[in-house]
Amino acid sequence: MSSRGGAPLVLLALLALTCAVAAQSRTGLGLIIGQVIDGTSGRPIAGAMVTLSIPFPPPPERVTPPRPVMTGENGGFVFSGLGPGLHGITVTHAGYAEGAYGRLRPEGNAMPLELTDGSRIGDVKIRVWKFGAIAGTVTDESGEPVVGARVRTLRSTFLAGHRRLVAEAAASTDDRGMYRIGGLLPGEYIVLVPAVQTTLPADIAAEAASAPRGSPVGSALIGLRIIGPFVSSQDVGPFVLQSGAQGLRPAVNPSLSSSRLAVYPTTYNGDGTIARQAPTLAVGSGETRTGADIHLRPMPTWRVSGRLLGPDGTVALQALRLFPASALEEDGAQIGFETAATLTDRAGAFTFLGVPPGQYVLHANTAAGSLPPLTSDGRPGPPSNAWWLAEPVNVGNQDLTITTTWRESFSISGRAVFDGASVPPAERQRQLPIVVESVTQQQVGARPSQIGADGTFTTPRIPAGRYLLRVGSSPPGWALRSVMYEGRDISDAGLDLKGPATGVVITFTDRLTSLSGSARTSDGLAATDATALVFPVDPAGWQDFGLNPRRLKSVRVSANGSYVFADLPAGDYYVIAVPEEQAAIWREPNRLAALSQLATRIHLAEGDKATQGLRPVIVR
Repeated sequence: MSSRGGAPLVLLALLALTCAVAAQSRTGLGLIIGQVIDGTSGRPIAGAMVTLSIPFPPPPERVTPPRPVMTGENGGFVFSGLGPGLHGITVTHAGYAEGAYGRLRPEGNAMPLELTDGSRIGDVKIRVWKFGAIAGTVTDESGEPVVGARVRTLRSTFLAGHRRLVAEAAASTDDRGMYRIGGLLPGEYIVLVPAVQTTLPADIAAEAASAPRGSPVGSALIGLRIIGPFVSSQDVGPFVLQSGAQGLRPAVNPSLSSSRLAVYPTTYNGDGTIARQAPTLAVGSGETRTGADIHLRPMPTWRVSGRLLGPDGTVALQALRLFPASALEEDGAQIGFETAATLTDRAGAFTFLGVPPGQYVLHANTAAGSLPPLTSDGRPGPPSNAWWLAEPVNVGNQDLTITTTWRESFSISGRAVFDGASVPPAERQRQLPIVVESVTQQQVGARPSQIGADGTFTTPRIPAGRYLLRVGSSPPGWALRSVMYEGRDISDAGLDLKGPATGVVITFTDRLTSLSGSARTSDGLAATDATALVFPVDPAGWQDFGLNPRRLKSVRVSANGSYVFADLPAGDYYVIAVPEEQAAIWREPNRLAALSQLATRIHLAEGDKATQGLRPVIVR
């Protein structure tokens, strides 16, 4: 009886074992054991969330990625039942910048972890870096604390070969005038209290409280970044002025009989009013940089007024801004960092109150960079026209009156061709996004266009300037060869747009060019802690290369020391491997000049599959 009763149990056990083995064979036998550590101190980090991606290439059957795991007291984590392929591992933890396998510096290049069938890896280390902070006090001209002032950080970096200031975190002062801004990656920063003097005609300000979002006034106020009632303001003659930074009282000593006002200007640490004059604050991982105090002082100002003309007369209800010329050079037209803002009235007249002496640019753009008018249901609609304005304005020691005129925007049009021995890609694969980038990497704002089924394209209209045409992604087996305009390749030099640009030809080739090799130490071991860099020999290519340069690339060396640069354009290059810690801002021109002295020079013809061995070097 026991044998008859036990048989089903044995069969069930065998069936369960068979199912378990089958499931294990499907999910794999790979194992990853690792530890999350602080990138500076090396101490283990408990409570971090570790996420593993599905393998690449993905297996034939559908795979569900493993659930994220949390590290234990010793920072350890385990993933089991893994199939072969390349896996990505990322780590998040409150108060730390995101970590990833292979990352050796904050925001550094990560590496995939390769598993073979049944392989087990037990020494994975993933570094995370604690955020830094900046702290200080904001006081006024009497030495009193300024309560509720908004303090912003700008991070110093290099974009397209130029120094740029990028807006980061912000915080408000407390009842002691003290602030602390956390969540900062290691780097160099400046801090500021931005102050924007916003002027509205009194009749438009009166409509602000009740103007629907889709109405002309409502749309104009949104374009000026004003939503709802016009608060924290004062009447100055026929105008309403919202003056000073958040938390500051309005302009001091306003006079109804004079345009003279004294206002608190935008002020940086070091108490200057120009960004480039502010001393940079170096912040390390986990460091709180204290003493970044800002002392606000009122400054006498002047009035700038005039009229905005368009092709059909005056331009009504248009947002205008005065940006410091120095700020445009360093951080572009970032909304919220202008000195003054206003709206033209219904007759096209405008007035800026509270403008300190200095060099400015009167800036406006309906084709890009500003909010489009809203439709009746509150959704953004297309721009009503495509015009722009960027006029120098020098404010001295008197009121200024100017008349300025919209400038026309232009589109770029042409066609795409596929030149090669392969069959051209299918129609849907030819319909690629075309992106217009400023050569200096400042935001253009135009929406991407698309290559049509017939191979033609036309971009949205954009202001005059120098631009690069970039393709979102090439079809499989093809790469961008050239962008020709008037007999010249502008794919890297850029197009100097002064009028409508027609007849642009974008050519793709199936003769793919690549550079690969291995990086090894002096004793022949794989240089797994290195990054390979490639950049053009001609220094003219070290600046003004836009957001996605084709000829300046970096890649982490793999676990076996190999590196690959795919889809490089033909040309002359320098190639070098450096320790990953030295690859943070390698695209800075002076850095490239130093790298070129130690790099290997190589020529690539179209279709070459070149190889080059590298030995990592330390650049002083």
